Amino acid sequence: SSLIFKHDVALLAQPALPILMAMRPASFFYNDSENYNRQRIGFVAEYMASLDLRLADGFDVNGDPRSIDQNAILAVAVKAIQELKAEIEKLKQAKEH
Repeated sequence: SSLIFKHDVALLAQPALPILMAMRPASFFYNDSENYNRQRIGFVAEYMASLDLRLADGFDVNGDPRSIDQNAILAVAVKAIQELKAEIEKLKQAKEH
């Protein structure tokens, strides 16, 4: 969303690759009757919250996460790709010298 809706904006400073590597994609079935037999691929909110609370969303009255923040996960993935690209460039330069 637009910057006009945000404050205290800062680039993600912490390394993202360790967070990305700790994520555990899972396959699962939802418990509701509509989706009971449809296997899904995704993430478990409680596990994502244990990595970083900013990866979870939809907290209940007890503070337990009930969903994930897909934008946060995407941001971590993009930063991890940027980190990998920087590492590749560094290795290329070392090889050339």
